[in-house]
Amino acid sequence: MTARRPLYAYYYPAHHRTESGWFEWDLVRAAEPWFDGHHKPDVPAWGELDDSLPSTLVRQTHAAASAGIDGFVFDTWWRPDGATLYGETLRDAVLPADAELPAAFRFGIMWCPVWPRIALPVGMGDPSTAHGTDRLFPFTASDLLALVDHLLPYLSHPRAIHVDGRPLLAVFHAWRLAAELGAGAADAIAALRDHARRRGLPGLYLAGCINAPSDVAALAPIGLDALTSYVWWPDWNGAPRQDYRALTAARTADWARVAAELSIPYLPSIAAGWDATPRGTREWDRQRIGFPWTPVVEGATPDAVAAAVANGFAFLDERNAPIDQPVLIASWNEWSESHRLEPCARWGDGFLRALAALERR
Repeated sequence: MTARRPLYAYYYPAHHRTESGWFEWDLVRAAEPWFDGHHKPDVPAWGELDDSLPSTLVRQTHAAASAGIDGFVFDTWWRPDGATLYGETLRDAVLPADAELPAAFRFGIMWCPVWPRIALPVGMGDPSTAHGTDRLFPFTASDLLALVDHLLPYLSHPRAIHVDGRPLLAVFHAWRLAAELGAGAADAIAALRDHARRRGLPGLYLAGCINAPSDVAALAPIGLDALTSYVWWPDWNGAPRQDYRALTAARTADWARVAAELSIPYLPSIAAGWDATPRGTREWDRQRIGFPWTPVVEGATPDAVAAAVANGFAFLDERNAPIDQPVLIASWNEWSESHRLEPCARWGDGFLRALAALERR
């Protein structure tokens, strides 16, 4: 079989009850429309799946594979004090389901060095930014070695996503690497690679997720293999309501701008939408600007999202990128931020059918 460029979808493993104090499906179910034409709440066509069950991952991976998605990249939370969050999905669902997953389906890891909010939904009196004492935690170069030890069962798994012969390890909000490690960041990354090899891995393919072109300067010199993104789609400081296709044009231009500044690849990441209003309390005054109430991206139809993914493939193909450099999409199932590909009452399986119809090299 001729190799084709992979498409990987980020996976948000918060669809089972934990001690976090909130539950993803509660947020999705309680969402309300804020204006005419605001399609809330979203209703999952498959019901409220529990992603700590192997049967859920079997169903999801087979549906994803039939749409041309080659693997999931799992959001993963680990702190140096040993705390973890939502690890049940990988441990209790993905690994036990291994024999029933599609033969060629792969999985990767995105480490999140930003802890989820202690409580959701966000209230009017809470900070609207992504920064806060409940979210940021310190880490050192030696902590990164412990991170690899924690992730070793997944990074060494036969289904691990590999790029350039090495298991993929993405880092959400990668600006935190430069912020926490400072002038020692490059040495810390080099030590991380050495440690991975000592643990029997062929190294690591390290991809840092940026949120804007302004992140590039701090990350370009620290020794990562690539930059990419998670959700870099809306204009965070722009209008409260934004058009998906206009944002597609803007981000496609930004990819080229970022790539021109880099000596390492930029791997395009497409967001399947953005509307985080389910993560805000119902008493929003409709005037406050910022997360989670604004911006709301409109027009993220199956055809529009598939067209954005096609732009991602074209971006890499036009640069003659090695065939194993992937396009990513956020996400398979982050319902409470309205970027999800899973079937829903409004679109049915339209996102999956639109992706399956794409012509890929």
